[in-house]
Amino acid sequence: MSSEQRGPARADTTTVVLVVERGGDVWVFPTRQRAEAHIEPYDVEQGEYAGAFGLDGTVYALSTAGDQVVLRPQQTRDPAALTRALEQSNRHSPGGPPLDPVALADEELRFQWEHRWPRWPAWLDRRVNGHPPPRPSGPAPQP
Repeated sequence: MSSEQRGPARADTTTVVLVVERGGDVWVFPTRQRAEAHIEPYDVEQGEYAGAFGLDGTVYALSTAGDQVVLRPQQTRDPAALTRALEQSNRHSPGGPPLDPVALADEELRFQWEHRWPRWPAWLDRRVNGHPPPRPSGPAPQP
């Protein structure tokens, strides 16, 4: 059983990673490992990302090791830089993501869960995926 799929009712907000592209798009990943698996090493090497942050503003260093992406949490927190990144994202897409990182993570992780594919019958979906992932702001709704 993966703790990534089944966990406590409240997520550890230090595990959620927000990755900001140079163009202003913001990607939300439930864990650092998911972010490392999704991000392309070539994009990191070409400087396609403006930064990566935890919900509390923890700065993550983006690097590559061979054909793998590595995200390392730094000792610094920069909530102001995270807020600026979210504001920039909103300027590029009116009605864009909320400026509150926790609200953004809640909204995006809920959307990802509701639109996962393939859609299995409910009994099989619970067996394969577990229950909805924990939400950074509080308990996940029960199915």
